[in-house]
Amino acid sequence: MTDRCFETGDAVTDFNLRRLGHLSRNDADGGDVRLFEIHILATIDSLEMLPAAARRHFRVDPYVGDYFKPSDAWRQATWAQIAKNLHNGLNAVLADETLQKGGGADLSDRPPSRGEQITTICKKLEAIYDKGGSWDAAVAELERASGGTNVNSEARAMRRLIEKKRIPDVGAWRSDMIGYIWRANSSAQHLHHLRAPG
Repeated sequence: MTDRCFETGDAVTDFNLRRLGHLSRNDADGGDVRLFEIHILATIDSLEMLPAAARRHFRVDPYVGDYFKPSDAWRQATWAQIAKNLHNGLNAVLADETLQKGGGADLSDRPPSRGEQITTICKKLEAIYDKGGSWDAAVAELERASGGTNVNSEARAMRRLIEKKRIPDVGAWRSDMIGYIWRANSSAQHLHHLRAPG
């Protein structure tokens, strides 16, 4: 099966549609409870990040209750139905001309993503890097926004850099700092399925 190409004009919506496309092709490995849980939670995350104009095409109910007690066969059958419904919803999204770039669908009602939030903070950090300013507040903001994600390691590394008492090589310090900022920003592009904390 070829990958579907979503071009709604909104990077977060496109990311979550692609993610649902991946999930729609996965068989959840025979109903194994751990993989089933990952699939269910991933589906919920991405569906909840879609704007109403896209979400209305999906007839999917991933809230299946206590999935630890039923059998592997139940989980496999349940996931097969969810995957089929995701497939049908994605085809409906592709057929909806308003969801093509410039198609006019209102995509503004989706929640802000953690990836967008981190990208905004990285732009602040780049401005401080370029023009000077206080690192502390922006790094603290990144630490809060990136909690529980792989970006948090970049934020902690930035914290260690700004807390150094002596900087023997300013060029190396700046090189390290911009590297952390760029890696944080790059990783943020894979966090659009997570809702930004309020």
